[in-house]
Amino acid sequence: LQFLYFIGSMRKCVFALGNPGRIHATQKHNAGQIVLSRVIADLGLEVKERKSGLYAKAGNDVWQGVLERKGFEQWKKLDLTFDDTYLVLCPSYMNLSGGPAKSWVSKRLEGDWSRMLVVHDELDLPLGTLKMRGLRPIDLAATGHNGVKNVSIASHNAPYCRLRVGVGRGRPLAQLDAFAMNLIQGNHDRYLLACLLFASSLPLDRTLTAVNTVP
Repeated sequence: LQFLYFIGSMRKCVFALGNPGRIHATQKHNAGQIVLSRVIADLGLEVKERKSGLYAKAGNDVWQGVLERKGFEQWKKLDLTFDDTYLVLCPSYMNLSGGPAKSWVSKRLEGDWSRMLVVHDELDLPLGTLKMRGLRPIDLAATGHNGVKNVSIASHNAPYCRLRVGVGRGRPLAQLDAFAMNLIQGNHDRYLLACLLFASSLPLDRTLTAVNTVP
């Protein structure tokens, strides 16, 4: 019944975790923001700033334009509609991500965490891979990701979706070299499609299948 959360016209938010400052810009922990920044650039959106983060906004016309421009033929046939979607780069350090995330949910999503997609790095996935998790509470005792943990604490463990960007094992804060950056950014059409389907009227279970079955 997860798809019931996504029926009808509403605003949604794609919220990328990371750490601020140039020194962190190309570190593994910033993979989520690296990915979302590329999506925003691909969409050609104007980036604005507020206290709770840099953001851009994509409406139905923007997403429809992506379908036409990218030639996602499989999805063009479904006559999808799209919600207004905020694409947000979290301004705080990873372990303080919950405050800004809660601000967006409270002020823009009517307090509905099910309309939030959190994008973050994932050590347990190979470099450059992508997986989406549906609406499920986080096991706070088990998760080793401080950003996800802090967002879940702020949401009182309300379920939200996650887009996990694989960075592989190794030193968690290791700098991504040129090869790694190219591998992550080389999948930008996949990241773009994941955001597009999340913003769409497609039921969530079908979105998860579409994102997670691509090699």
